[in-house]
Amino acid sequence: MKISNLLLILLASMLIFACQSKDAKEKAQMEEDTKPLQEAAKKIMPNLPPPNEYAAILQSTGAEFNPLILNDVDNMAGYLVPREKAVANLGVYFFDLGYCVAYQQRDHVDKYYDVCHNLAIELGIEKRFMELIMLRFEENIEQNDSLKAYFRESYRKASNSLGTTEGEQSYYRAIFLAGFYIEGLYNMLEVIEAYPKDILPDDQRFLILMPLAKSVLAKEKNIKTLAEMLELDYTDTDNDEYYATSFRNLITTYEKLDVDDKIANNQGAELLNDEVMIELMAQVDAIRSNIVKQL
Repeated sequence: MKISNLLLILLASMLIFACQSKDAKEKAQMEEDTKPLQEAAKKIMPNLPPPNEYAAILQSTGAEFNPLILNDVDNMAGYLVPREKAVANLGVYFFDLGYCVAYQQRDHVDKYYDVCHNLAIELGIEKRFMELIMLRFEENIEQNDSLKAYFRESYRKASNSLGTTEGEQSYYRAIFLAGFYIEGLYNMLEVIEAYPKDILPDDQRFLILMPLAKSVLAKEKNIKTLAEMLELDYTDTDNDEYYATSFRNLITTYEKLDVDDKIANNQGAELLNDEVMIELMAQVDAIRSNIVKQL
């Protein structure tokens, strides 16, 4: 073999090694940069309550299935751009689908599956995966324990299919969760706000609504983690500051609620009429209205 050929081979080998080393360094750096994203996701993902848990709490108050508190499936056409709008409303519709499943409303399950399916396809989530979700819903429509596991898994897979890079996946997962959580809070707070005030004394009304109020208040930790996820610097995305700002403001309001003190002093009934609780309701309603507003 000629020396010139050997030199060419050696040079090519050095270039390949250099490129591989550069790629390895960049990959290692990316893994290091995305550690905070992964840690934030680990905090919130295992604690995500499936919608049928929300529905069970709603049912404990005597609340019947109410399609009027769900996001209208006909709105989907106004959510296709920007991508954040589509992803946030996929989270909203996923919650609504689970709510319909928990109440065993087959006609509504079909409608909300269709809108999740169509919006997911617009976002590039594999069609076959969404069809698998529906098959499992059909097989388990009356088996809530199975549905709980299936819904959790389907939601996890959907939220992991929203971006092509680690940063994109983490950012859009946070947006997806924002829509999901806001829809859950909105539904629960709507029941609290609409519950008749002239039928029972405040203390008895509070006893009925207490599980629902506690569930709303218990979301503070996950909302805080979600706010942190939304505030992270995702270098390969153009962050929409609205979501991070809105959730940070929500946390500020949560922190003003003196829940433990009121319950300890037998003033739980006052919590339902508390100015801060009313402020929280208004904030959730405003965020939800912004998310579901058509463009």
